[in-house]
Amino acid sequence: MQVSLQLLHPGMGYVGHICGGVLIHQSWVVTAAHCIKNEKYALPISHLWSVQFGPELKRFAIKEIVIHEMFAGYNHDIALVQLSNPAPYVPVCLPKSGQGFQGIRCVASGWSTTSAAPTTLTRRMGIPGPRAHVHLSVVSSSVCRNRYLSAYNITLNAGHLCAAGKGLLTSGTCLGDSGGPLQCNMADGRWYLAGITAFGSGCGRPGYPDVYTRLAYYLPWIKVQIKKHESAEKSGNYL
Repeated sequence: MQVSLQLLHPGMGYVGHICGGVLIHQSWVVTAAHCIKNEKYALPISHLWSVQFGPELKRFAIKEIVIHEMFAGYNHDIALVQLSNPAPYVPVCLPKSGQGFQGIRCVASGWSTTSAAPTTLTRRMGIPGPRAHVHLSVVSSSVCRNRYLSAYNITLNAGHLCAAGKGLLTSGTCLGDSGGPLQCNMADGRWYLAGITAFGSGCGRPGYPDVYTRLAYYLPWIKVQIKKHESAEKSGNYL
């Protein structure tokens, strides 16, 4: 259910991996909005993008891209990508609306590099290394909020979720992991998509949890967008 979001840049040619993404529906992938619209480019143009599933490396063209209408800066960093054809894979389990994960065992994964400038606030885009994972726990929003506000003047809100290694130690996501999953193992034995990788202070910088887009908060938006686009297709009004 994890994908590589890949770009054919109109000026640079085929760039390849830009970010991760997660299959949440047979025809829909969720990713980070800043992967598609950022300070370097704004390319919500479906034919420039594709997604690739591993290990078969099966590639799917993209039919539609939906960026959250309130995305700006570090807020509402979420986008949906509609596949041209349904994918023959099992989508990730989604949390219930408002579900919390604090203290739960979680795993973040992606095709990242392994280092970044330790004092630079980092959007997680970049050329991928081998696919890897790291064990994390969701931490108190207040701890995370205070650290990012004091160091970077970034205000975190209910749409954010933070996770770190044990005791806020050096472990976390890195460049190329944006849009990829933070999955948490719940009491029923299943793994749920708690968040998608958004940003952090370097790669696992001690004392600074990584920040994720909280999926439980955006479930209503996700459901509305999928229903709207699929209803438009059935009625023949799809654009």
